[in-house]
Amino acid sequence: MNDPFAESYFVQDISKVLETGQWRWTARRPELRIYLDDVRGLSLMADLTVPDSGFAHTGPVTISFFVNGNLLDRLRFDKPGQRYFEKPVPEAWLRARWVNSLAMEQDKTWTSPDGIVMGFVLTRAGFAAR
Repeated sequence: MNDPFAESYFVQDISKVLETGQWRWTARRPELRIYLDDVRGLSLMADLTVPDSGFAHTGPVTISFFVNGNLLDRLRFDKPGQRYFEKPVPEAWLRARWVNSLAMEQDKTWTSPDGIVMGFVLTRAGFAAR
């Protein structure tokens, strides 16, 4: 999230504010668009955190991971904390030499007193070779 060009990949629900030079807040369904030259042998990876402050309002949450609209997997947080997610993506779901979509949808969010929908903290997300 701290790449100088990170915002060019954002589609929705990812804050433009880079916190502590490392991470960004999300809302309900953060989505990234990522151009891929080659789609062979890729995994979806993400570093994310459900903070104590949000968990106090939502309780356990589940984050679903979508690749080009296909549900890849779900990650449940029964307690707040940081987690690393990685899972191979079926090659048939990806488009070579084209923009691909990576979305993460949280089943429950909370709204801050100033009206901002708060999801989870996103430090890193994308596709990586296995």
